[in-house]
Amino acid sequence: MSRINSSVQKDSDCSSSVTCNNEDPGSREPGNLFRITRNIVGPIGPGPSSSHTIAPYLVAKEARSRLGDTPDDILILAYNSFGLAGDGDGHGTVMAILAALLGFDVGDPMIPQAEALAKKLGIKKNVLKVLDPNFDENYFELKIKHGDTRLELSAVSVGGGNYRIVAENITRKAA
Repeated sequence: MSRINSSVQKDSDCSSSVTCNNEDPGSREPGNLFRITRNIVGPIGPGPSSSHTIAPYLVAKEARSRLGDTPDDILILAYNSFGLAGDGDGHGTVMAILAALLGFDVGDPMIPQAEALAKKLGIKKNVLKVLDPNFDENYFELKIKHGDTRLELSAVSVGGGNYRIVAENITRKAA
């Protein structure tokens, strides 16, 4: 087995510890118009909350990319505001994560059916909701698997659709 640990991605417009959401079409706008529009209107994404849907969607999209395919086994650990103490259910956190892991684009009208599609495809999915004051209010973990490749990713949503990956571990069985 090989293990790969990676550090937090950096974005030229953001601090070194935060990955910014530059996924929406506005990012191609010239000059500062994008930043001004985004700061007033907010990022474009699935669901009503940049912290509870957009950041988890983007983290899951990044996780799917690192895994290299749609996972066949998904475990979502939703802490504090994502889980028992918050708005994760009402804001569609799990729906957003599943949509990204299934490869849906951010504006896909099928996003609300992500959970049903995952079930239809036979993807094993579990969600554990955890209330633990030792973790950040907007902390969550994804543990996903495709074949012999496993990825564990822990992240914190820091607002505005931005996030920080705080831990990552990928394990691949040697052929």
